[in-house]
Amino acid sequence: MKSALIDNFLLKEQDYRDAIEECCNYNARLSAERRQRLPFLDSQTHVAQSNCYIWMEKRHRGPGLKPGQWYSYPSRRWQKSRRPHHLSEDPWLGSRKARTRRILSLPSRELRKEILEDR
Repeated sequence: MKSALIDNFLLKEQDYRDAIEECCNYNARLSAERRQRLPFLDSQTHVAQSNCYIWMEKRHRGPGLKPGQWYSYPSRRWQKSRRPHHLSEDPWLGSRKARTRRILSLPSRELRKEILEDR
């Protein structure tokens, strides 16, 4: 009887471990898909959503540094965010160099001259 209980317990433990592993794999796949879709403009809040780094893995966990603190995590290196290009609707906006290139690509010399004189 004890042998059957122990075998049953070990099977349940293995099922539990399998379920946890499947859940971990699912979450990793879901997170990877979300990272590929970013950035996007949220239709409800009208805020451009971008990748965030608030999730840490267990391997990054360290001992607490202050009294009463259980764990501490390393700080991430700051990176300047890229400026989203899709938010600019007017193609004439942008850097002076890009504007000059666009003007010089216009077909007629007179048209280019008029635009450059207006500025």
